[in-house]
Amino acid sequence: MTSSSRSSNIPWVDSLATNTNTNDRSTQISIFSWNVLAQHLFDQTQHWYTHVPSDSSVHSWPERFARILHELSQSEADILCLQEVEFDAFDHDFLPSLQKIGYEGMMQTTKKRASSHGYGVATFWKSGRFQMQDASHRSRTMITTLQDKHTDNILATINCHLEGSPQEYMKRVKQLQNSLTELSSKFSHHNLVVCGDMNCNLASSVCTTYLQLGCIPKEVEVLEWGRQVSLSHSNLPPPHQYSLHPAYPIKLAMEEPTEYITYVSSPGNCAVALDQIWLHNNSTSYSKTNNSIVNVVGLKHPFHSRDQQEILATGLPSELHPSDHLPIGCIIEWTSNVAKELCTKESNDVISRKVTMTAKEMISEAMELFNACCFDSKDRAELEYIITPVLGLPEKGKPSKVQLEELKDRRIKKQGLMYKVSDEARQMLERGLKLLKDADKSKKI
Repeated sequence: MTSSSRSSNIPWVDSLATNTNTNDRSTQISIFSWNVLAQHLFDQTQHWYTHVPSDSSVHSWPERFARILHELSQSEADILCLQEVEFDAFDHDFLPSLQKIGYEGMMQTTKKRASSHGYGVATFWKSGRFQMQDASHRSRTMITTLQDKHTDNILATINCHLEGSPQEYMKRVKQLQNSLTELSSKFSHHNLVVCGDMNCNLASSVCTTYLQLGCIPKEVEVLEWGRQVSLSHSNLPPPHQYSLHPAYPIKLAMEEPTEYITYVSSPGNCAVALDQIWLHNNSTSYSKTNNSIVNVVGLKHPFHSRDQQEILATGLPSELHPSDHLPIGCIIEWTSNVAKELCTKESNDVISRKVTMTAKEMISEAMELFNACCFDSKDRAELEYIITPVLGLPEKGKPSKVQLEELKDRRIKKQGLMYKVSDEARQMLERGLKLLKDADKSKKI
């Protein structure tokens, strides 16, 4: 199934069909994401599409939908996340057609049906594989929680079509933050996929910084569309609680951008990595042998094998490509049993430590783990700052404003350090920090 790699270490695949032979160790799940170009937007902005001949069948929605449906069915993906789906098209075209080939689906809230903004995101899933548990609708996003019938695990998906104006980077971040906050507070799930049309470049953007680091540090310099942006610290979104990694590596968008073009407008005008897939996992990798919770085992190349130069030369949409966006997708290997084993082990360790270890022993073991991490002097100094207690914290009651700022700064520094270090070092850090936390709790008992 894997095609010859255009880029080193990238597992390009021709199909997103997954392994149906499940076992005790892993289950594959595939995600497909595509902005399909709402017909009324195409009709109302013809000045953007003067490269499309006026007599072309591309102007016909039935013709375009036939090509869209062909692409969706050929993908064989388990979950389809679509953007710019019109409400009427969902009811009369997408849902009935996809139901015939084994999918169920949900459209974003219908509050805007009567407005000029008559489209939203729509998520579909193989009905033989998943049972929808719940859904939540936000501005520009939709959350669905799906139960895998093979494993009983719960997968949460956030399907996004973020704010499109290049200057509105804080709106995009706020849209992500609202969904991540709601998901973590309301829904129980074992894993998370965030995907869709992000309207920003994966290589450098405020959204990338927020998703990857979990926050927007005060000292970070962020480029948005090649320009350094000015961030108002009083308006920064609160941190999120997930460990998110892009399925398509950032290095690809930076070093081989022609391999990750997902949007083509007029001839010669294109954008890299607008469409993205993010996975929650403490150690996402491209290796099937890594003992992690989620492995990326396949990535869909946005272009078909032989038409990249033609698309760039003629622009989109075209007779063969019905949208100005190109679809992306990935196959992940969800090692659910490993996740359960790790959770059980952690729970047992916590119980064991509480029963058999003193606070002093916990602190000693944590220091041994920290000393075993391969850090440079700067990272080690940062770790020492992170684990140094804030002076004068009250045992009961609310910390002072200064203390809250210090706690926030330590949290941001910790997230930044976790991002920089290796997977092995991250695991040791997490275990060491947990031991320190347990030691502090035991002192107060």
